[in-house]
Amino acid sequence: MLNGIDVYVGDGKIDWAKVKADGIDFAMIKASQGYPVQGSTLSPFTDRNFVKNIEEASAAGIKCGVYHYLMAKTTEAARAEAKYFIETVAPYRELVSFPACVDMENDIAKRYLSKEKALNTQILVTFLETVSTAGFKPMVYLNPNFIRYLLDFEQLSRYDVWLAYYTTEKQFLKFVKELKNPSQIKIWQYGQRTVDGISDPTDGNFGFFDYEPQVGDVNRDGTVDPLDASLILSYDAGYTSLDDEQKRLGDVNFDGETDPIDASLILRADAGITELSAEHHRND
Repeated sequence: MLNGIDVYVGDGKIDWAKVKADGIDFAMIKASQGYPVQGSTLSPFTDRNFVKNIEEASAAGIKCGVYHYLMAKTTEAARAEAKYFIETVAPYRELVSFPACVDMENDIAKRYLSKEKALNTQILVTFLETVSTAGFKPMVYLNPNFIRYLLDFEQLSRYDVWLAYYTTEKQFLKFVKELKNPSQIKIWQYGQRTVDGISDPTDGNFGFFDYEPQVGDVNRDGTVDPLDASLILSYDAGYTSLDDEQKRLGDVNFDGETDPIDASLILRADAGITELSAEHHRND
């Protein structure tokens, strides 16, 4: 189990070296939001402390994930917000080793209703698929009310969940065991905690996961499949770029190149014709 926090501009100036020394393993860092909860503009915006937080947290040795606070009430708006989120975090891709998460909750500016369960689910899936296609591992932040009443949760079975549930460990475990797939819950936001290096209490989280990338998982979504092969072919053709870690993961035959031969090996493994090496890439 890993100890984590999640932070945004409201947490103020953070001394990340002290945070790391206080036993924090990972941080989910707010990158962007659909539009202000209060205000006339409806334009997406970047958290003012995002760049500083992700650079300094990474430098301190803390593993980082990123999240976007969703305001969309239509699938078109969800796609636009997802694209903004991706553009915001893309320059820091090499610092993002944990998922790119969408935070879905209610506030005074927008309400997701139970009678709109199907639409709510479509909005969420649209965002998550857009993030996945961009090569990030998607995740969704939800509370029990959304899972029980506001979403068709079975349609989200392929996505990891960051559960916000301020309760006892006993109640948390009881809720998780009632789910069809308890292993979906990868992070538990359990409440506020004090952390050295942050002036006021912040959100505490426990992580139940291993996001160590495997050979062939170019988009780092936890599976090696044709989408990874497609990214390699797109990179080889000059249509997209890969960061250094993605190139290492894509070099499945360990010949120092990420090329169509690697894509072919991934497709053969997906078809069950051959197997990929289980060895993880190491930084030289």
